[in-house]
Amino acid sequence: MEGVCLYPVLGHVGWDDERYGPDGPIDITVDGGRAGHPPSRAAIARMRAALRPNAAPAPRTGHTRRAVPAE
Repeated sequence: MEGVCLYPVLGHVGWDDERYGPDGPIDITVDGGRAGHPPSRAAIARMRAALRPNAAPAPRTGHTRRAVPAE
């Protein structure tokens, strides 16, 4: 394996019903911003380590905003 497809990348509000869909490694926050989704970040780090075992760890972004709670 040489790569991984991350789709969809962004969590989003539904097109027709405003229902939140936590679909990707980046969530929408309560204030409408974006924040990393910790379980997805961990999975991506494991995939990265498996694909590139000698690579340095990915840098941390420092985002700590609270994501929209799932209903």
